[in-house]
Amino acid sequence: MKGYHELYRVTLADTLLFLIAVLASVRFVLPWLLQTFSQGFRALPESTGSQLQLVLVGFLLQSLIILLILFLVIILRRGLSLKALGFVPSDQSWILRGVLLAIAAIPAVAVVNIIVSSFKGAPLDNPQMDLLNPGQLSVGSILLTLVAAGLVAPIVEEVVFRGFFYGWLRTRYGQWVSMAVSAGLFSMLHGIAILIPALFVVGLMLAWIYEKSGSLWPAVVMHSAFNCIMLGLLYSALFSGAA
Repeated sequence: MKGYHELYRVTLADTLLFLIAVLASVRFVLPWLLQTFSQGFRALPESTGSQLQLVLVGFLLQSLIILLILFLVIILRRGLSLKALGFVPSDQSWILRGVLLAIAAIPAVAVVNIIVSSFKGAPLDNPQMDLLNPGQLSVGSILLTLVAAGLVAPIVEEVVFRGFFYGWLRTRYGQWVSMAVSAGLFSMLHGIAILIPALFVVGLMLAWIYEKSGSLWPAVVMHSAFNCIMLGLLYSALFSGAA
């Protein structure tokens, strides 16, 4: 029996409370923390590079807040184990499949974005890429970006969207409904409307590998590999002068 069956004891009220707490922390607590933390950046020259570092530090703070809320509102309150969120050992073959699926996701996302662009009638403008292109790259910015996008984001987002939301839905609904709803939450809560279709496809793939492997680790590996490949493509374009 898969560990996420423990999530059956989590009620709808618990889930809504967690969602409200996360949204409230992002809307109110995080801006206050960023404003306080930004005092340390005033000594830095005003540049898009320093702004990028501030945003990335803010993302790390947001991630810690979300994990703390999940622990207090769900895990501690309902006495759940980490197994309930998918933290169980995974077969190495599934880790490899996670990497291969990440590679396959690149052209899949490209096709979806092309379709979106055709409906929009204009080239797709990805604000994430604009943010990660600070003009003057520094080693510190690149390393901080890799840590945030290649390590922290995959772990936090997989715990929240696959470990918790998908697992909770899966105890009540079928596989495909749970995959679709969790992927929808994953895509919409990123807050970038133009990327919702592509992120929805990635969310489906992440939910699928979690379901089939029975462990969160292959999904984390896939997510991390996907983000790192996308960053690698961006930085390659920057260094070659193509972006």
